[in-house]
Amino acid sequence: MKTLRLILLPAALLVGGCTSTYLHQFAYVPMPAKLELTARADEMPLVRILVSVIGVRRADRDAGLPVTVEMRVRVENLGTDETLTFDPTSLTLLSGDLETFSPPVLSTDAPMTVPAHGASTVEALFPVPGDGTTSAVDMDGLNLQWTIRLRDRAIPGSVTLTRRPHPTYVYRPIEPGPWRRTHYWRYCR
Repeated sequence: MKTLRLILLPAALLVGGCTSTYLHQFAYVPMPAKLELTARADEMPLVRILVSVIGVRRADRDAGLPVTVEMRVRVENLGTDETLTFDPTSLTLLSGDLETFSPPVLSTDAPMTVPAHGASTVEALFPVPGDGTTSAVDMDGLNLQWTIRLRDRAIPGSVTLTRRPHPTYVYRPIEPGPWRRTHYWRYCR
């Protein structure tokens, strides 16, 4: 018995210290958000932009990053025979109360050329504005804005993502019986 305690105590201490990279209460829909650009309403899309919020990351002291919103943007050149250009530095993120996030830390800063029938992806980490906590701004809605260039024309675009309600756990008593537990925790959406 004493040996079992000596084994379980360090294991319990190790498990208790684990944390996730992301804050679990922040999940956004739609996933992914989609915007399609067409020349006319009755035509197939020329360009498709897909946006996903990967998560809201905890502060990373080692990397020198505050709390950030991690996003992935994919630009697809579907129907044009021309190359389009997407400049990741044009990305701007707004909160639900229209606070502008700081410029993102990007996986690539250089403008990306997307060839005909090709695609390109960029990841962006947007530091949370204000004091760097999620309570400083309205995180229930996010709006990502960008500009792409096609045929020497700048085309702005944006998508809005909404925070999915955090699931709650509800304590519910049930009828006691020899084969049932008297109480349980239920996952509710």
